[in-house]
Amino acid sequence: MQFTSQLEQGDWYIVASWLCVVSTLALYGIGIALVKMRQAVRRARAKRRTLTAVARVPRAHLRAVAAPRRGMGRARPANTAEPAPAEAAHWSSVAAIVEAGLRGVEAASALHASAGRQIDAAEYALNRLIADLAKVMPQPMPAEPLQPVRRPQPTAAIEPLAA
Repeated sequence: MQFTSQLEQGDWYIVASWLCVVSTLALYGIGIALVKMRQAVRRARAKRRTLTAVARVPRAHLRAVAAPRRGMGRARPANTAEPAPAEAAHWSSVAAIVEAGLRGVEAASALHASAGRQIDAAEYALNRLIADLAKVMPQPMPAEPLQPVRRPQPTAAIEPLAA
């Protein structure tokens, strides 16, 4: 249906809801674009700082540092910047949450096994107690089922609805 025909029919709430959805998606896209631009600017500034710092270091020192030594790990590529402190803090907090969840799962499984052992021990002790007391006490007679106070009255059969 066209936009104007919806307005003519009085379905303005449908049009308004779609406009809200579209504007929300547009704002979300703008927000993502701004975050990416901010990250690109940070990377460019970090790269510029490292380049100016490298330009100030003597060439002989750079050759000695750049030459890989035997037994050392792989060198980090020069074009990658260190992660921002906020990102590092975010990832460390995410890792801490995941690790806490895993520890909770391990603790829950250990507690479950422990509870099962304790229930088995209690059941064994109860069975032993019943066996020991069976020698001294007679077996109780099963109680008669309770009779209802008044018997339920038969109800009329439900008639089907007319078609």
